[in-house]
Order: sequence, then structure tokens, then C-alpha cells
Amino acid sequence: MGRILTVDEVARLQRLTANAVRDRCARGVYPGAYRDGKRWAIPEEDLPEAIRTRRPTRPEERRIIAVVNQKGGVAKTITAINLSCALSRLDHRVLLVDLDGQANSTTGLGVDKHDLELTVANVLTDRPVPLSSIVLPLEEDGNSYLAPSNIRLQRIERDLIGRPFSHARLSRSLAEYREPVDFVIIDCPPSLGVLFVNAIYAATDLLVVIAADYFSLEGVTDLLDVVEEMQKETRHAPRMHVLLTKYDARTNVSQEAERLVRAHFPQELCHTLIRVNSKLAEATGVGKSIFAYMPSSRGAKDYMRLAKEVVEWPVPASLAIETH
Repeated sequence: MGRILTVDEVARLQRLTANAVRDRCARGVYPGAYRDGKRWAIPEEDLPEAIRTRRPTRPEERRIIAVVNQKGGVAKTITAINLSCALSRLDHRVLLVDLDGQANSTTGLGVDKHDLELTVANVLTDRPVPLSSIVLPLEEDGNSYLAPSNIRLQRIERDLIGRPFSHARLSRSLAEYREPVDFVIIDCPPSLGVLFVNAIYAATDLLVVIAADYFSLEGVTDLLDVVEEMQKETRHAPRMHVLLTKYDARTNVSQEAERLVRAHFPQELCHTLIRVNSKLAEATGVGKSIFAYMPSSRGAKDYMRLAKEVVEWPVPASLAIETH
């Protein structure tokens, strides 16, 4: 028989609150848990194997995926939310960074953006707070977390313009974040300003989200021009991937959009296509991931398929996070 763990030890390993662990004990989530006087005792073998055996991921080993497109209505935020939650369900530790002042990832996961004292904006100021001080746990699996946002981020973006090394502030904060995280997903703003540049500079991978419609490639050229210019200036080149969303194989529009995108990005286009599914927008509207809202939906199946594909992406030549 292995070690017997306390509630606090399990909470620390699974990144849960002590009350959440006690509730799990009472519901039989840990089959071997028993009362030792007034306290719960939990056998180590009741924890998922990946949590018992995995070693901490060092900051320089993380995959940092910037989810981008300055064109609205392409399911960028829906992708950031549900890719994060799908990866956590594959037992990866995930931090979702809401880098959009509209705070759609924050509200889309049920967090009241008006009730936040500290947000990503506080991490990017001239006197930054540690990223760890703003991070919120997301789901009871203990694997996913949110760095929330609100409208203050838009004001911070104006303040950052022209400041020395303003492009590297997010990268530096992530490098200093010592919590064990395997993936960082960044929901980028729908603009090509200094926050977007921060995301690209921090990222190991770039996921360009494109909707399968008549205007599928609109704005993508401008986005890639900014990325290319930044790569020349900083010598930092995240690996690019393209995701087609809102796909409906029954329509000529979607078929033509897929043909165009595949012609432009034959190597970068993800195998997974995110099909049209009204449940995805419904889930975000009530502050839930698709997995919490309707796990049997095609949207949940598609994002789980995408997460499995992401896990198999080739590792970039260098995962080192540059800081200044």
C-alpha cells in the first residue's frame, strides 16, 4: 500500500481547495478515502496516475499557444476556452490567459469581470504583480486556471506604447510563473497592437482561427505581416498552425473556404475542423465550457479531437522563453 495523504496534500497536488477535496471524499471520488478521527485520509493510489507520476514542467518546457485573428466572429475566444478545457481533460495542466480587454474568455467561463481586483493588466504595468497573484482555478479537475481580464487592460495597452521592452512583459511574467503548467493558451485581442505583440513574443505556437465563410482569409495577411516584421526584429518565430471553424460540409461556402485555406496553408492547416454547432455559443453565453455545458455535443467532440492533435504537434526548435 502506498502513502496516505492528507486533504491539504491532495489539494496541493491537484490544485484544488481543501473543501473541494473533502467534498470529493464524501462523494466517493477517492474510493479508498476514510475518516481518521475528524480528518479524511486519502490513499495516494486513488489519485490519477498522471498526477502521481508526472514531474513538474519547467517554464522553458511549456507550450504557449497564442490564439489569434483580429477579425471578429471566427470563434477565437470559443477556441481558446474549449481548447484549454479539452487539454485539461487530457490531464494536462493549462493556464488560459485572457489578453483581450473585452474579457470574453473571462466572462465566458463564468467569472464576473466587474468583480476583479487584480487582472492581467496588473501583470503588465511598470510595477507588475506576480502572475500567480491573479490566477483563478477554473474547473474541479484541478488542471485548469485562468488569468482574467477586464476593461482596464485596454488602458494599459495605451500606456505600454513606446515603453522600453514593452513587447516582452507577458513573456517575462510567464517565465517567472513557477506553477506546474504544461500549456499556456493566450486569447489574443482582435487588434494588432502592443498586446498582440506581447502574445506573439511569448508564444511557442501561433493558432490562427479562420471561419469557413466567404471572407475566410480577410485580415489574415495583415496579421501575418505583423508577425513577420516582429520575427525580423526579435528573431523569435513561433510555429504557425491554422484552424478552420464554423465548418459545414453540406454548404458550398464551407467547401470553398476549406479549399482556399488549404491552398494558402497546406502544411499549417489542422486536421481537425470545428463544425458548426450552436451549443458552443450557448455554452459561452452561460459562462461554461462546452464540456461542462453539453459534453456529448459535436462541439465537445471536435475540440477534444483538436486537443489530441495539439498534444502531438512537433516541438519547436527552441522552447526557451526569452526575457529582458
